[in-house]
Amino acid sequence: MNRTIKQLIVVQMKEYWREPEVLFWTLGFPIMVASVLSLLYSFKPAVNYKAAIIEYHARTDSAIAKRNIPFTDTREIVIPGKSSRKISLERMTMQNAEKAYQSGKIEIIIEIKDGSTVQYYFDPANERTENLYLWIDHTVHENNDGIVSKIAPLSQRGSRYIDYLIPGLIALGIMNATLWGIGWTLIEFRIKKFLRRMIVTPMKKLDFMLSISLTRLLLSIIEAGILIIFAHYVFGVSMQGNPLVFAFVFLSGHVAFSGMSILMASRANNTRVANGLINIITMPMFLLSGVFFNYHSFPDWMITLIQYLPLTVLADSLRNVFLFGGGMANVIFPVSYLLTFGAVFYLLGLKMYRWY
Repeated sequence: MNRTIKQLIVVQMKEYWREPEVLFWTLGFPIMVASVLSLLYSFKPAVNYKAAIIEYHARTDSAIAKRNIPFTDTREIVIPGKSSRKISLERMTMQNAEKAYQSGKIEIIIEIKDGSTVQYYFDPANERTENLYLWIDHTVHENNDGIVSKIAPLSQRGSRYIDYLIPGLIALGIMNATLWGIGWTLIEFRIKKFLRRMIVTPMKKLDFMLSISLTRLLLSIIEAGILIIFAHYVFGVSMQGNPLVFAFVFLSGHVAFSGMSILMASRANNTRVANGLINIITMPMFLLSGVFFNYHSFPDWMITLIQYLPLTVLADSLRNVFLFGGGMANVIFPVSYLLTFGAVFYLLGLKMYRWY
């Protein structure tokens, strides 16, 4: 390596170390994320699954009383050899259980028939619930002889994993489209001195911000439309609710994350800081907000916090309309929350925004 290259490397390293914010996002942020996630997943029980027990009749009660089926007289069972895995049980009617399954509040439905047959309802395509079935069934047969296990696959529309996944992916797409499409774009404009040239024109600053937000909204609509069409023709996924209500929820989510994007981009002055800011916002919601799996398996204290994350509110509201046909009355409160969230962040971002 010649002297010139060595000197250039020294110059680059000095420039790097002189920017404490870059140093934090490059070195400190990964350590912080690893520490937080390690702390969260070190709690016992590490995983808390939830299942529904179908309410049964008196004649069945008398039959199962003769057997030691582990989930007939308790609200929680522990998987043998899996001390970190517990299953919380709740008695429900079949109708309520199916709705809870579709919304991700439970992961499997268990029905006891005549004290000798245990029937499990779940989507076999979901590996997580299939493993849960194997653990529960092992516990049942370990304590009893002569029990017959049956699987009733929940393969109808609305009960499959793919039905749960699509609205979550749409919500995730809105978050990524705004934070990267708006936040990253605005920071690049500042770095290239484009914003400085824009503010000397008669253009209103609010008009400039709205134009960027509306552009991303149009692109997000196209992306979501393609995903919905693909899911419909390939997997048979269909929307149960009013498309106008779905669009209203979609718009409220875009407003919420647009406001967050503008506030995030209000002060960042290089792409390395921008990358760190976007990751610190998106990563917790990506992991916790129930896009790919339901968040009800976390401890109760975490669920209370997770339910107020913008991505969680958006995903749950989209599923309410998409899977259950929820109307405006069913989503008015989460929509109001998202619109208020976005408006507050939007105004704060504009007030704090550095245009040069």
